[in-house]
Amino acid sequence: MPADYGRAAWEAIWAAGEAFGLVPYGTETMHVLRAEKGYIIVGQDTDGTVTPDDAGLSWAIGKNKPDFVGRRSIQRPAMQAPDRKQLIGLLTVDPRIVLEEGAQVVESPGQTPPMRLLGHVTSSYHSAVLGHSMRWLWSPVAGRASGRHCTCRCPHGHPG
Repeated sequence: MPADYGRAAWEAIWAAGEAFGLVPYGTETMHVLRAEKGYIIVGQDTDGTVTPDDAGLSWAIGKNKPDFVGRRSIQRPAMQAPDRKQLIGLLTVDPRIVLEEGAQVVESPGQTPPMRLLGHVTSSYHSAVLGHSMRWLWSPVAGRASGRHCTCRCPHGHPG
């Protein structure tokens, strides 16, 4: 459709949808809704090094199948290592703070480079429904992270 028809198309779709309770939403809303449900974005919250186990998706693997694409890879000892990064949720002390995506999580604020990194933030949003911000974090200390306090070094210098 030529760009000149964009507004007319929008108005026609809007008029046709009003009777059905059509509600417009933007991509930020879509991201917040999926994060509230605990859904990840493959490619943003994951990369080529992530296994289903790392992302908490081992339930999606048909373990009773004799073979499947990727079986050999996930059975390698390195993929079972206890210090592999895991995708976990992270809460801020101040629920209004929305950390920057890409923020590096460090053990304590007083560290000087080279710092001991605990992980990095992949997605971060504020949820009006939950009443606080929420974010995903890749961390090798996931199993030992519950209740742990840490500090975020944000790319643009905002504290976290």
